[in-house]
Amino acid sequence: MSDQSIVLSLPYIQGAQAQKHVTHNEALRVLDVLVQAAVTSRTLRDAPADAAQGDRYIVAAGGLGAWEGQDGAIAVFEGSYWTFIAPKPGWQVNLLDEDTSVVFNGTEWRVRGGGAGPSGSNETFGVNTTADDTNRLAVSADATLLSHDGTDHRLKVNKADVADTASLLFQSGFSGRAEMGLTGSDDFAIKVSMDGTSFVDAMRFDAGTGIASGAAIQSDSTDETSGRLMRAEWGVLREGLVGPLANDGDPPTGAVMDSGSNADGQWVRFADGTQICSLRNFTLNGGTGQWVFPQRFVSSGTVSVVVTSTSTTICRIATGRSTSATRAALALFDTDGAPTSGGISAVAHGRWF
Repeated sequence: MSDQSIVLSLPYIQGAQAQKHVTHNEALRVLDVLVQAAVTSRTLRDAPADAAQGDRYIVAAGGLGAWEGQDGAIAVFEGSYWTFIAPKPGWQVNLLDEDTSVVFNGTEWRVRGGGAGPSGSNETFGVNTTADDTNRLAVSADATLLSHDGTDHRLKVNKADVADTASLLFQSGFSGRAEMGLTGSDDFAIKVSMDGTSFVDAMRFDAGTGIASGAAIQSDSTDETSGRLMRAEWGVLREGLVGPLANDGDPPTGAVMDSGSNADGQWVRFADGTQICSLRNFTLNGGTGQWVFPQRFVSSGTVSVVVTSTSTTICRIATGRSTSATRAALALFDTDGAPTSGGISAVAHGRWF
């Protein structure tokens, strides 16, 4: 017959044994330590100088001094010396300083439920489902609520390095379909996928400038792909609807349209290159005259001129043609085809670039 119990290794009193009380008391001492087991801490490597009789600790890795070579053991202060009990798999101990319990798995003490981290931590935690080493926090529910504790609430997703990923992944049947966050850089990206393997950058915002790019954004000034968002520098809403225009790039810079007037008439320019000049209530003496455009056109070949008589009582024929990029020849005739004096209005239509 063995002289110790199978589970707790408590000493048995042997037949005809002398001083039976010694063996009995040793068994009680071990039970006193292990029943309703609670230790002060599991983070110390060396025995505390202020320990009181009966204080218990789990020796942290790398034990020193009186605790050397006792890593993971339960240390009990007997008043003037320490005794140690080696744990067995499945033993459970309450940690007073962490307000939690740990279980010995045969190698290390782990927070009940899977944790082996610092105070108050769990390595895995599952709610209505099973967590694992990858999905250490897992929740199976119709909804998850994260609420404030008086004012604000912020959800933080942190990554180790620029090339790593910190994102939210949206799945269908556990296959990724959309992702947003910092994926492989510090730029904020929104990605989509049809198969969970190949992802397309729908939109990416530069971390330094905030400028957007991606498949959902116009790629250049000639991109007319349906459904894409127009970039300001390549679209019509650049610096406002009305304002200065300049042909200093492709496309020109400035607003959508510009307009003005001077002694030679009125004009309006558009960002697509269209220019319209007009002349009102101009008198032709002798039936012919020159109109200097209020703004020059790119060339005479791009200009068409329409002239009308301003007379409401006499039938007259008005004509006009551009002779250069800066002027047009105007004429007014009576019904017999003879030049005649009178008032006209004219409109020239062409391109300014």
